[in-house]
Amino acid sequence: MYIDANDLDSKVMEADICIIGAGCAGITMAKEFLNTGVKVLLLESGGFEYDDETQSLYEGENVSLHNFDLADTRLRYFGGSTNHWGGMCRPLDEIDLVQRDGVHDVSWPIQFDELVPYYKRAHIVCQLGPYIYDDPYFWEKQPEFSPLLKESDQLRTSLFQFSPPTRFGQVYRDIFKESENIDVILNANVLEVETDEQGKKITSVKAATLRKKYFSVKAKKFVIAMGGMESARLLLLSNKVQKNGLGNANDLVGRYYMDHLDAWAGAIQLIYDMPIKSMYFDLRTHIASFPAAKFGALLTPTLSTLNDNKLSNFRFIISPAKTSKGIDSSKYIAHEMGAGHLPDNLGVHLKNVLSDIESVANVGLKTVFNSQNDFFKVQPFSGKLVSKVTLDLNMEQIPNRNSRVMLSSEKDFFDQNRIKLDWQVTRDDQFAALKAVEILAAECGKYNIGRVFMPDSIKDGEVDFGISSHHIGTTRMADSARTGVVNSDCKVHDIDNLFVSSSSVFPTSGWANPTLTITALALRLADHLKKVL
Repeated sequence: MYIDANDLDSKVMEADICIIGAGCAGITMAKEFLNTGVKVLLLESGGFEYDDETQSLYEGENVSLHNFDLADTRLRYFGGSTNHWGGMCRPLDEIDLVQRDGVHDVSWPIQFDELVPYYKRAHIVCQLGPYIYDDPYFWEKQPEFSPLLKESDQLRTSLFQFSPPTRFGQVYRDIFKESENIDVILNANVLEVETDEQGKKITSVKAATLRKKYFSVKAKKFVIAMGGMESARLLLLSNKVQKNGLGNANDLVGRYYMDHLDAWAGAIQLIYDMPIKSMYFDLRTHIASFPAAKFGALLTPTLSTLNDNKLSNFRFIISPAKTSKGIDSSKYIAHEMGAGHLPDNLGVHLKNVLSDIESVANVGLKTVFNSQNDFFKVQPFSGKLVSKVTLDLNMEQIPNRNSRVMLSSEKDFFDQNRIKLDWQVTRDDQFAALKAVEILAAECGKYNIGRVFMPDSIKDGEVDFGISSHHIGTTRMADSARTGVVNSDCKVHDIDNLFVSSSSVFPTSGWANPTLTITALALRLADHLKKVL
């Protein structure tokens, strides 16, 4: 059932499992215990709707290279950040879980094959189609899509899927309403995790509402499912016995913070026009084998490409170029000259034509050889064929110990230290972006696809990477407490009954969006807790 923490009669609640955070991970785990003999308390900071006062608890200090507002990248109410996610889903690649040249500090203590059964179950939770991503025979069955670079041994076309997207807080709300063994406590802000005198066992968690009603929860097992930033923050705040925070004897809590690095990577001027239906990002209506599923496609590196070049993983989204400055200026000059007067800002428009001469020449040649409509009337995006495509590069960030979540001296409503984020990008990340675009350019030339135009920022190693708001790595998984915060079962090292379920446990990020892997690991942890209980 649902209970407002402001209406609680008891100051102490008890359960078999206490899950802190009702986002993707927390809701997925809780529903695995429906109609069992296990008593579960699911604590959620917010209610069912967005609330400014609750959301303000996410504010913090950002001293990163990219000064974004920390409260803008996540949501603090039932369903968590699934209330605004876009729905892109794909498993990690097998190589993302193994040690390799170019990506150091890989500490995954599990193998990819162990995750596959949970990925398949996560498909159901995330309302996806069949578990199919890299079947080499898949494309032979698709009459309306022909991948670029199908003969390349450097780059491949990879599938992802669109969840509707699943709003966990809405889709799974009703299943807890009448539950006899699962209680969802709303407006419950967990302030501290309390331990025994040795700091080896969790005894309770301390919580409060914004109306200053305090209570605690005792349980056999505790799961922190508060996301990539707040999970680390709660461990750091819980420092009465372990002075550096729980699980932090080796100063690893909060370290290795990662996000997926996003950058505009230029464009490809195509030698031959490409049908718009062959554009990569959104294939929702073009996959014949599975008409009900919603697929997209990306261009990604092969295993040999990553190993041979010692690179982090990456992907390109390929989209139709709506226009180009050179073509627009050519059309404007022709229109004005045809009307009998000199164009305004002629110098600017001539500069646009010269700087984009290959696009102008490309369209011109196709006009001469009657491969498309009149040059000055061409509208590449609205027609059936595309002459130029743009490139969006999204990359795995190389793990970096110095990129981290810390505690700020600033305090929140409960007089708790807020988050301080120092997100760092290294020269190795910059080099990886350059190398990725160079590989694409070489393959496009080799297979007569077209010419890649690379932005100066990538050439010069000065990319201002955008954020993807995927908070990864701050309680990383590893076999040893010397290299990670949690073990292969997501249990905090050296603490008997404390677990973490979040993208914070990922030692590496791959390029895939994290929600599907978060869900899979939550299902895996739920199975483990069923066994130990």
